[in-house]
Order: sequence, then structure tokens, then C-alpha cells
Amino acid sequence: MIDKQKQRLEELKKTSSDPKLTVIFEEMVRLESILEDLRGVELYRRNPNNPAQVKVNPAFFAYHKTLSAYKEIVRVLLNNCDTAEEDSPLRAYLKSIQEHEEYTE
Repeated sequence: MIDKQKQRLEELKKTSSDPKLTVIFEEMVRLESILEDLRGVELYRRNPNNPAQVKVNPAFFAYHKTLSAYKEIVRVLLNNCDTAEEDSPLRAYLKSIQEHEEYTE
């Protein structure tokens, strides 16, 4: 698993030559590892006698906090990317969403 993380970190480092982003890439790989571990954990339990009753496990909150931190890193990276090159379909879509949100506010 550590080899997989090192490989992922090298992939990310290839995308940018900025040495300041190394810390962000390392954190991104760490959060991906945590998310992968939490995917296998039961996030909530249902009462077998009354399926409407649900008890949330602490792993549920850990997963959502980690996912939120991961999304914030992705947002930071997207905002700091060079946009002089042609836009990818994902970047064009994200820009259209952002423009739509600014228009509706």
C-alpha cells in the first residue's frame, strides 16, 4: 500500500514543477489513503426491528470531515492551475458552474 501511495505522489508531482505544491500533494495522498480505509467501515447502523431508526457511527463523521478536507485541496489546486493552456472539459464545466452561481447571487 505504501508503494501505491508513493506512486500516486509521483504522479501528482509530475503535474506541476512548483516545489510549494509538494506539501499539498503529500496531504492529498494521505487523505486518499484515509478515505480508502474508511470506505470499508460501517458508517451507520439500522435497527432491524425498525429500519427508520438509524444510528450514525463515528466513522461517518470521520469520513465526511476527511472528504471535506480532500475537496478543499482539490479546490485549491484547481484555483492555482495555469489556465493559459486549453481548458479541459472538467475545467470548462466547473467554470460554467461558478459563473452560474455568481449570476444567481
